[in-house]
Amino acid sequence: AAAARVADALLTMQATRVWEVRHRALLGLRRLLGARADLLPSLLPRAAPPLLDALLDDDDDVRAASAECFAAVAAHGAAPLLGDALLPRLLGLLWDALRDVDELSAAAVPVLDLLAALAAALPYAAFAAFTAGGGRFEAVVPRLWRFVHHPGAAVRAAAMGALRALLAAAAGAGDGRIAWLDALLPSALALLLHAAVVEETSELQQAALGAWAQALAASPAAALAAA
Repeated sequence: AAAARVADALLTMQATRVWEVRHRALLGLRRLLGARADLLPSLLPRAAPPLLDALLDDDDDVRAASAECFAAVAAHGAAPLLGDALLPRLLGLLWDALRDVDELSAAAVPVLDLLAALAAALPYAAFAAFTAGGGRFEAVVPRLWRFVHHPGAAVRAAAMGALRALLAAAAGAGDGRIAWLDALLPSALALLLHAAVVEETSELQQAALGAWAQALAASPAAALAAA
């Protein structure tokens, strides 16, 4: 009961006009969501709408904290609790964020990490709700490309991790589910191979090679031959 009251107080604080208060409220909510998985069935229906709104906040730190809240939910395997209404909106907001976010934004890594976490935690079929709403993966996945070339090592690693997670989800989905990958395969393979060659640290080289290998594994022989 005490934790639920804390959550209510944090959600009230998150609605303030003062960005510092909103940010600190979301940091507290992130810790609560991460520590108390038992609260998620009752808390998430109330917390998700304001958290989604926070992904559109004018402040980078607030957007980053909102993404970290959702990542805490995904870490508990509770993302399906968002349901058929909120989950497509979350995916759409993430792809929009990758299109619109400034390259120096504090939200870049949290958004990329959240995308990777959702790809790993959700059944691949859950992403069909996004495409059913008019989204096209072949149009939005290339929004990751600029982050693979980002000057910050942490952002590059997060981008390659997100791409690898998406490819792993596609590879496990079965035949006929990854038509979007066929259109992107040549550019994805070239991008990742280039990253593997130019990266200076073994960690980032392995991240690039891991995503490159996943692209190969997710692609049928015909698509590889055409690439």
